[in-house]
Formats: sequence, structure tokens, C-alpha cells
Amino acid sequence: MKVFSMIMSGSLLLSLCLCGCSTFRKFTTDKEYDDHIKQAQMAAIKGENIPLEMLVDDIIFAEPSTEEKSIFSGILFNYNSYRLGKDAISTLEKVATWLKRHRNVRLMIEGHCDERGSRKYNLILGEQRALSVRRYLTGLGISPARLYTITYGEDKPVDTGHNKKAWAKNRRAHLLISQ
Repeated sequence: MKVFSMIMSGSLLLSLCLCGCSTFRKFTTDKEYDDHIKQAQMAAIKGENIPLEMLVDDIIFAEPSTEEKSIFSGILFNYNSYRLGKDAISTLEKVATWLKRHRNVRLMIEGHCDERGSRKYNLILGEQRALSVRRYLTGLGISPARLYTITYGEDKPVDTGHNKKAWAKNRRAHLLISQ
């Protein structure tokens, strides 16, 4: 019975990937998550399909309320970088403090890029940006089981302009909270 279940799970996963959609796996350790990301990166390099939309354990993630927006302001990145700057670190420390007070809340970290670079490259860079935020928060004591990531690469710009000002806004990690 266990073998049948494993075969069905593998078949379902394969069919979901081929269709371009996926269910999100919950990762409880950074190593498990890192292994998953390496597999996704290899798929991108090989030109295989990378699912963008993810359904997360029937959890609904939404924009923070007006009063929470000051805490959950976006994390901006420099061009071609996923390194956290001083402003990002300050914001993430506030986010971690808030998450420690609200232990039932989960966080979705979206990784975004500007339009420059290939789609594959931007998907990987967006994921690395989301992972940077995730790693920093886990370093501040937030359980990895409460943190989810997704990459949109260049697909969901906050500013549709084609200039430096727009690009700077689009190089970001966007934070959503569970409702």
C-alpha cells in the first residue's frame, strides 16, 4: 500500500509540474528547502517548466492591514543582487518582532525582479531574494515552518515603467501574511 501511495504521489507531482501548476510543499528545515531550490534552479537551467502559482496548504495570504503596513514594507534589492541592505535588515527585525508576538501568523515571501535579464535568470534571482529574507528571519528565531517563498521573477512588476526608477521598485521581496 505504501509503494502504491508513493507511485501515485510521484505521478501526481509529475503531472502537476507538466501542467505548469503545483502544490506547495512545507519545508521544516533549511537543508530540505535548499535542496528543493537547487532542483528548481537546475530545471530552469535545463529549460524545464517551473511552476509559478503555488497553493499553500489552504492558507490564504493577503496584504497586511493598514496599521501593519509600516512593519511589512517591502524589501528592496540592488541590481543583480539578493544581498540584504541596511534598510532591509531594519525592516526584517521589525517583522520578526511582530511575528514573535503573533505566533499563529505565517508569512509568504515573494521574490521579484525588474524586466532586465532572461526570464529563467529572473526566476532564480527572485527565488534567491525570497530565500535571503527567509534565512534572515530564521536567523532571528522565526520557525522555518511559518515561512513560505515563491518567485515571480519579472512577471508581477509593481511599476510597469521601463526606466531606472521603475526597475528599482520592482527589485523586491514582497511580504504577505496569513489570514
